Amino acid sequence: MVIENIIRPEWVEKNPLYGFVLGACISTIGIFLGPMIFPNDASLAGVLLTTIAGLPFLHKIMRIEQQVGSYMSGTESFIKRK
Repeated sequence: MVIENIIRPEWVEKNPLYGFVLGACISTIGIFLGPMIFPNDASLAGVLLTTIAGLPFLHKIMRIEQQVGSYMSGTESFIKRK
């Protein structure tokens, strides 16, 4: 929820490099917090924390793509992209 305030999904749509940087930051934080919170199963905890942190942002990106797709019709949406 806070991630959308730091890097807006509209920025990621225009420049995908922001999405790469955001993903690297989220996964790094998840990998470092995983062993601290769950020392016995750190790899699963790292993946879990990374997924939980990135899911709301990904949901907002998918909602934006769905709105863009509803404006285009048929093969035009397949061929023509912003």
